[in-house]
Amino acid sequence: MAPGGPNDSILAHCNVNTAKYVAFLLGFILVLSHGVRYYLEEHDNCNVLLEDGYHLTYSDWQPRGCMMHKYTNREAQYCMKDKHIMLLGDSRVRQLFFEGARTLSDRQVKEAKYHENLSHQDASGIKL
Repeated sequence: MAPGGPNDSILAHCNVNTAKYVAFLLGFILVLSHGVRYYLEEHDNCNVLLEDGYHLTYSDWQPRGCMMHKYTNREAQYCMKDKHIMLLGDSRVRQLFFEGARTLSDRQVKEAKYHENLSHQDASGIKL
């Protein structure tokens, strides 16, 4: 192609600063559009988690817009290291307590009587 063609004017504007500007502009537009969508559509994330989704399998619920991850024992221990976790509530929270204890623990977790305070300390020092 001969010098001075239409592509030369475009190439003259392509440099690192232009690329940075375009990347910043695209990032800003994405963040702005996400914020506007969040503001206009739905403020209550709990409602979205419970009602807007589909079943992956018979027992696995997948909320729209979320990536669910089942933590391994090591991942959960790393995430909860040096943290205090307190759960207050009814029988559903009790189920969450036992599931959390089973996920964190290397040993068997026994179910306890209803209507009493529960605690669990893992060998790694994490306490529920």
